[in-house]
Amino acid sequence: MYTLSILIKNTDILIFTIGLYIFTSINRNLCVTNCDALSSILNLNIVTMKRVAIFIAFMLIGFTSCDKLRDNSHFIHDGYKVMYGEYEVTSVISFQDEMPEHLIEPTTAKIQEGRSLQDGSKLTINQDMTYSLKESDMVVSSGRYAIGVYENADCEEQCYYYPGPSSFMGYLKLMDNNGDTMYFEMQVSAHEDKTKSYGIPWAYQSFDIREGEMSYHYGIRYGLIYCE
Repeated sequence: MYTLSILIKNTDILIFTIGLYIFTSINRNLCVTNCDALSSILNLNIVTMKRVAIFIAFMLIGFTSCDKLRDNSHFIHDGYKVMYGEYEVTSVISFQDEMPEHLIEPTTAKIQEGRSLQDGSKLTINQDMTYSLKESDMVVSSGRYAIGVYENADCEEQCYYYPGPSSFMGYLKLMDNNGDTMYFEMQVSAHEDKTKSYGIPWAYQSFDIREGEMSYHYGIRYGLIYCE
């Protein structure tokens, strides 16, 4: 409304300038000598210009409102845009290079049994910090979420995340209304499709196994694919 008031206040100045130009042009080209007739024409143009100015002001306010809605459609995670809305879950199992071959099968079974998100499920994150998780169109979890970036992170674990350009290590925490919590480490990568301005969140669920004195870390990396 402040923008509209400024535009309306300045309309008279704009109208006077345009009116003066119209007056001069008509006087020069048409040699109009009847001041009353010229005044009527000028007043008509003033009314028209005022209506146009008010219309433009409302149009500008409308565009500004749309921009605000677009800004509210996402948040920034360490320089990467993350959209609010629905995501489809995909996943890939990740192992350390040092993982012995004979441990691959039992650890894979452990991951499939203990994984928090299923492939094809839909995770929706909302601007009001609430979420819902659907499997086969049925809500299996809902509540509030927290998301952020660590001040410090173990660089050794970066091998489990998206290997390309990405944000610093962060976290995603889903806190169910029933009191259960799903915790993931998370990074956001640039989208492979360069026409997309938003990034891809990668959430990581970690596991570990011991064999003798050795401890091996492994896990599952969830790619959250934005549903446009």
